[in-house]
Parts: sequence; structure tokens; C-alpha cells
Amino acid sequence: MNKFLIFLIIFGIFLVVVPVLADDSCEPGLVCIPNPLKAGDIPELIHDITGIIQIVVIPLGIIMIMIGGFQYMTSTGNEEKVTKAKKTIMWAIIGVVIAIAANFITGILEEIIGKINN
Repeated sequence: MNKFLIFLIIFGIFLVVVPVLADDSCEPGLVCIPNPLKAGDIPELIHDITGIIQIVVIPLGIIMIMIGGFQYMTSTGNEEKVTKAKKTIMWAIIGVVIAIAANFITGILEEIIGKINN
């Protein structure tokens, strides 16, 4: 019980919050934290995230397509290996298509959400 009470006291000390502003205007006596994100709003943040996903997923998908092709060429007619190679190629292509279509998909979602909010 004593350990729990000490934990609550220490945790309570950390809960004493100083008013914080997350923008550029800083009044005296307040702590200012600069915005660590380059995005100013949620749609811009989502666009940045989809850009990062495209930078990572497209090259990785192309590498996986090449690996699937190598698996297919070295399968020596083994049906199990051929099936595994075809699945690798199929899922790599699906991943690349989704990564390429990410901006289009987010644009459609923004339009739908915009119509719902109006």
C-alpha cells in the first residue's frame, strides 16, 4: 500500500501541468513548443504520410516482384514453390498498386468527409 501511495504522489507531481501553447505566439510565463510536424492540418499530414508510404512501399514491392520471379525461375517445376512464387508476385503487385493509389484514395475520402460535414 505504501508503494502505491508513493507512486500516486510522484505521478501526481508530474500531472501538474504548465499551460502550453503549440503555436508561434508565446505569451510571457507560458512554455512554447514548436510544431514538430511540417503539416499544418490533418489532410496535409495524411498526404505527407502517404508520400512516405509510397517512397518505402514502391521500391520494396519492386524488389518483392523480383524475388517472386527468382522463386518462380528456380522452382524447377515444384508446384508448391510455383504457387508460393505466384503469391509473392501477386501480393507485391497489390501492395504497389495500393501505394500508387494512396493519394487518390485519400482524395476520395476527403471529398466524402467534406460532403458529410457540409
